[in-house]
Amino acid sequence: MWKRIGRDMIRLILVMSIILWSMPSYSSDISISSEVDKNVVEMDDQLILQVSISGEVSSLPKPDLPDSIYKDFHVYSSGRTKNISIINGRVSSSITFKYVLVPKKVGKFTIPPIIIKYKGQIFKTSPIDIEVAKGVLPPPSRISPEEEIQPAYKPHRDAFITTTVDKKKAYVNEQITLTFRFYRGIELLDNPEYTPPDLTGFWKEDLPPQKNYYVNLSGKKYLVTEIKTALFGTSPGKYQIGEAILKINVEDLSRDFFFDKDFFGDRFFQDFFSGRNTRILKSNPIEVEVLPLPKEGKPRDFSGAVGEYTISALVDKEECEVNQPITLEVTISGKGNIKTIPSLTLPSLADFRKYETLNSFDISKSNYEIKGKKVFKTILIPKITGRLTIPEILFSFFSPLEKRYRTLRTPPISLKVIPSEKKVLPSRTIPKDGIRLVKKDIRYIKTSLGPRKKEYLLYKNKIFLGLHLLPILLLLILWRVKAKKERLSEDMAFMRFHQAYKLFKKQLKETRSAIDLNSAKEFYAGMSIAINQYLGDKLNLSPFQLTRSQISEALKRRDISQETIKEMERILDHVEQARFSPSKDIGVQEMKDIYRETKRIIERLEGNLER
Repeated sequence: MWKRIGRDMIRLILVMSIILWSMPSYSSDISISSEVDKNVVEMDDQLILQVSISGEVSSLPKPDLPDSIYKDFHVYSSGRTKNISIINGRVSSSITFKYVLVPKKVGKFTIPPIIIKYKGQIFKTSPIDIEVAKGVLPPPSRISPEEEIQPAYKPHRDAFITTTVDKKKAYVNEQITLTFRFYRGIELLDNPEYTPPDLTGFWKEDLPPQKNYYVNLSGKKYLVTEIKTALFGTSPGKYQIGEAILKINVEDLSRDFFFDKDFFGDRFFQDFFSGRNTRILKSNPIEVEVLPLPKEGKPRDFSGAVGEYTISALVDKEECEVNQPITLEVTISGKGNIKTIPSLTLPSLADFRKYETLNSFDISKSNYEIKGKKVFKTILIPKITGRLTIPEILFSFFSPLEKRYRTLRTPPISLKVIPSEKKVLPSRTIPKDGIRLVKKDIRYIKTSLGPRKKEYLLYKNKIFLGLHLLPILLLLILWRVKAKKERLSEDMAFMRFHQAYKLFKKQLKETRSAIDLNSAKEFYAGMSIAINQYLGDKLNLSPFQLTRSQISEALKRRDISQETIKEMERILDHVEQARFSPSKDIGVQEMKDIYRETKRIIERLEGNLER
């Protein structure tokens, strides 16, 4: 019995080895690099950062930009280019992420190494030095008529914001361009904190670059910062683009501290020494209607593409040997949401063996429009010789300009298939008169059978049955691990959510040393970074733009109890007050109490958010 189980175990190990060997390769042969178009940039200019990843795999992860980049630059995604090549049956891919960096201040900065995590390994780029020089903004220009009638503008204001859209009615998956403008006629004490509007119901894409220019409004000169975003409605209906919020700090020279009724209030020392006045600017909400795609004239093969497109198809060689692979490449290019173009349905190819179709894309955002191309590559192996034809390939989409559906067709592709030069071994056939017995082996006569053993049925053995379930269980575990790793590498919000608590504990551990050194300034600065980083990652918000009201609203939406929210607000208030009140005598015991209390509240919050 044990010999049989041993043989079954060996077979099981061999089968599992073949399965694991045949699974997609997670080779460590991956490279990552980064470069900028210039190392010296002016304040009113921008630079392009390109991060390139390549390897002999079909799926590559997205890079993690270091948080320090966001401290020194405004960062906007400027599209990506993905290419897949198939050579001798081996798949390799490369992807280039493009970012536009707009400097926030003058000085010398370093873009730290950019990291990707792939299948348990870490790859990173080399650091890049950048110098930001003081630039000269363009001269004042005349404001356009549509901007002059903005309801948020009042002539006496020295700072205000507006949001506009290029159209208030658009079809599903048609681009709407949202423009945010910040007008200011005064100097700011530091960088403003921008909270973008609520965009529920839309897929959004940044449209760099950020623009800075001067305009004249009613004789007053304003410096304008302009940011554009592309929106694509995901389903028909009426939606509201929420109000944008901008928090700014300006110098306040008008306040008379000695006659102010709040002279001895809590804000006296902060206001007196900083001389700052905090303002909250808000834009008006915008109503937008997303129109459904018409039912009339909808082609049978329509799968949701909206825009203006062209299609082409070609093969890598027009003559090949039978049973040798060729690559069919179909390219869809034009203006629209390229990422959402679905996989193509190829026509019937009875004379070919067809393998999985791989796709790559190249996205451009020039002139504030989403456009580019998507390429589909399919390996085909002809099964017979002669003149074969790949029929026309259809692609249907809805054109917002023409307000109708269009169907594009590629010309048929003719292919000459010649016999293979490789020798084919002759196959054995069964003779017409059936199977004949040619010879017999020697069969010895057994004179004694011995005592009859109890019949052994292997399929009734529990160990044997359990071993058969083991490969299925192992495959399920591998599938779950692979799915989670792929989502962590591709879904930034998912990765931030699941790594938030781990990063918080790491930052908290680093902050603990400030207590031993009795350095209140470093302690509260570290606590502020730890808390804001955790909340930003957990709530999928920027940690550098978090406000108390924004945190409270986000936690309420996630059904966090009011008691926990109030405790969180109290800790935030205490940390910020202690951080910006250096005159206050802060002892070691107080820092230890805040340390323990913050840890307790974040642990409770982590449990609630995970549920």
